[in-house]
Amino acid sequence: MRKVVIVDDEFWAIESLKDSIDWNTLGYEIAEVFTSAEKALLYLKENPIDVAIVDLMMPGIDGITLIDELRSTNNDIIFIIVSGLMDFENARRAVRLGVDEFFVKPVNNQVLTDTLVRIKKKLDLRQYANLPDIQDFLNHITDAEVSDEKILNTEYLGLNKKYSYCFGVMFEERHRTDDITRYIEAFSVSGMIMHFSIFGKYLFVLALTDVFIDYQKAIESINKKFADETVGISAVHNSVMQISDLVEESSIAFYNRFLTEKKHPTVYSESNKVLIDAMMKNLNTAVKANDMQRLNEFIGMVASNNMKVNIDEVLLFGNTILFALNYCSGSVNFDYLPPLERLENRFPNFIKLINYLHSCVNNLIVQRTGMKGKKSGKELMQMIKIYVDEHCCEYISLSGVAEEFGVGEKYLGKVFKKYTGENFTMYINKKRIERAKNMLIQTQLSVKDISEMCGYGDYPYFARVFKQITGVSATELRNKKSK
Repeated sequence: MRKVVIVDDEFWAIESLKDSIDWNTLGYEIAEVFTSAEKALLYLKENPIDVAIVDLMMPGIDGITLIDELRSTNNDIIFIIVSGLMDFENARRAVRLGVDEFFVKPVNNQVLTDTLVRIKKKLDLRQYANLPDIQDFLNHITDAEVSDEKILNTEYLGLNKKYSYCFGVMFEERHRTDDITRYIEAFSVSGMIMHFSIFGKYLFVLALTDVFIDYQKAIESINKKFADETVGISAVHNSVMQISDLVEESSIAFYNRFLTEKKHPTVYSESNKVLIDAMMKNLNTAVKANDMQRLNEFIGMVASNNMKVNIDEVLLFGNTILFALNYCSGSVNFDYLPPLERLENRFPNFIKLINYLHSCVNNLIVQRTGMKGKKSGKELMQMIKIYVDEHCCEYISLSGVAEEFGVGEKYLGKVFKKYTGENFTMYINKKRIERAKNMLIQTQLSVKDISEMCGYGDYPYFARVFKQITGVSATELRNKKSK
């Protein structure tokens, strides 16, 4: 809520202003009213106020003098002057002092309402223009070794009380001036909302409340207002001392879009710690045994849709593998995965990240074996088959796979057929058609959509291959399923 002070020596005028405007709906609250300009001056010098509505002609200090004195100490207050008559000289002085609006009594309620709406947008823009950086704030309280919640509340967050609950929300953008009100309206908490920038380009909102249902209402509101946009919402915590956890959780929930490749609000949820510990144990076992095949299989497990892990755990697994490869490699140095905020700059999607990890493992295999000996050739073909099985529904070619694994195309074609019993093209087609059959039976997707999802951009070609391999057309199989 934006805070308003009304200063007028006529009490009836103050009451009229209070009653004629729906202040709360417009996002304002009347902090104080004064019939004495001297008392108003003392109050405004010591208290943060957004808007002051000031009568021009008052005994003692008039409205212009009041504003002039306040401008020397506070340039942030927005002033609205009301006067019983239009005085050109006073209007000119008001303009010089940066008064936002000059009204002649009686004030038109609709015009004042429109003015207050415009002023609130101006205040919101001002607030969002130079947001403090949340990471700088966290570093500051860490360096200061702040360990007392009361000190954090009063000296660093400017709060006058402790709140029972807090949560954090990370929004995709923070400089869309036409949509700033959406960020504010998404919250209806009864406590306090604080705004920060995060990673220099996103918005982080810290919400504090004494009512747990405010958290649930905020989630519902965000899901409605930002249904097709990336938003990360932390779990709810009981102490603002856990603000670093709020930032971390909302960031992880936000960047989980990298795994799903979909934009939508996401509430942070912890992964299964037993599962994560078991995976790390298996990964470390494979690393100690120098089992490259097992590492490739592990990467495939992480890429599986069945793995319920967060993006930070994917980075942990990936960098553990890369550390092992760099330790084992004599000459090749594999770059580690970047932190969350730079991840999408390096990898356009999750598949590219997984491909990179496979490529690093496979490059080390080639470096070690040099494709010599039946045993090493068999090991490499196992890796190639795993890779092809995982990517069969993408654009994939024999030349591309050969380049990925650092072998000759003709050589690969020959050993691939010997290892699988099929030439490369037929193997890929059979894998794709098997997946298409399952989708025809298990989903209601159109045949054309299924053909595209299985890697066929040319629908007539898909139809021919499907019938050649299965003996029936895709439409016939779909019709049999529906009977």
